[in-house]
Amino acid sequence: PWEDQVMPDSRVGVHCLIPKDSLSDAAFPIEIDSRTLNMTLRRHGYVGVCETDGGWIDFAAAIEPKAIREQGGIANVIASILHPNHPAFLELLQSQSWSATPLLTRSSLVAAQNRLFLLGDSVGYVEPFTGEGMSWAFEGANELFQLTNTLNVDNTNEIERKWNLWNNTHRQTRQRVCKWVASQTRHTLRAKIIVKTLDWMPRFRNLIIQKAMQ
Repeated sequence: PWEDQVMPDSRVGVHCLIPKDSLSDAAFPIEIDSRTLNMTLRRHGYVGVCETDGGWIDFAAAIEPKAIREQGGIANVIASILHPNHPAFLELLQSQSWSATPLLTRSSLVAAQNRLFLLGDSVGYVEPFTGEGMSWAFEGANELFQLTNTLNVDNTNEIERKWNLWNNTHRQTRQRVCKWVASQTRHTLRAKIIVKTLDWMPRFRNLIIQKAMQ
């Protein structure tokens, strides 16, 4: 058993691949191309839409479990965010197979125990908007490699102690920006104001994006 702490306001992740041709019949309002990721934010979650290989459109979202219960399913919530009050689009989404995750925002209470070591998202996860998990996993793997080379591999207790210490410090500093961005997505008006403001400060905007995705 590996204990973790789940945040009470955590959202769940949902995902679906839909054939591109079928979206034209549903009058999907967003222009899709292979080089653009479209993000739509509403009070109860956000949805990313992009074109992927093989003529598929990728729908990925983080939404509140409460909204799924109240609106009668994942497809209903996605439709309310992207294209509300359009029966053909809702019907298309309801006909698809959606996959979902457990509650997303969580952190493991320890990063190492019994000769097992966690890396990347398994140490702690905020929300899926930044894709930072892979870079954190690579960085963590390199750090763990250096740690095991420096210490005697038979001294697993000391390696685990140092790995837990490194991850606690790393998580606090590296996830601070991600948590701030996630908190803004709970308030659509505030998020809109921040985005408009950052358009006037491109250097600061790029710094926030860089910090969130490193």
